[in-house]
Amino acid sequence: MSYKQKLVSAVAAGFAVVSFSAFASAQDNQTNQPNDTMQRQERRERRGGFDKRGEHRGGGKMGMRELRGLNLTDAQKQQVQQIMEANRGKGNPAEFQEMRQLSQAKRDGTITEDQKLRLRTLKQQMRRNMEQTQQQVLAILSVEQRTQLEQLKTERREKMQERRQMRRNRQNADTPNTVDN
Repeated sequence: MSYKQKLVSAVAAGFAVVSFSAFASAQDNQTNQPNDTMQRQERRERRGGFDKRGEHRGGGKMGMRELRGLNLTDAQKQQVQQIMEANRGKGNPAEFQEMRQLSQAKRDGTITEDQKLRLRTLKQQMRRNMEQTQQQVLAILSVEQRTQLEQLKTERREKMQERRQMRRNRQNADTPNTVDN
């Protein structure tokens, strides 16, 4: 074999190795992508996530954090604290544990129809308790404070929508446009 043939063979072999490496690397990225997506979705579910309409779950919740910008009087703060403490113990710890287990079964895909019904019932109970607490707190606020609270909620919702839109735009820019022939 001549020197020229050896050189061409070496270059071709090198090119084949590089091409194969790039192909194998691309395959690894594609197989990891769904796993990464699932991991992100699981994290989102653990911290609340979004419902089917794209709205944040628990968006109607009202805790002390939502009341910060309202300039509550000391008496109002104390009343709110008492309401929160009184309603904190409403839920049965065994029911919370049951709800966690049922939610895990739902995520795993092993939930039965009876379990779905029980989970729905537990969630409805929790939602009713939360709404009662919220109504008690709202009763303490003055008309101006309620108006201000609604404005703050609207601003937070708008900011959340902006962040969500920015995130979507970023994701759309990151995903390559593929055209099927």
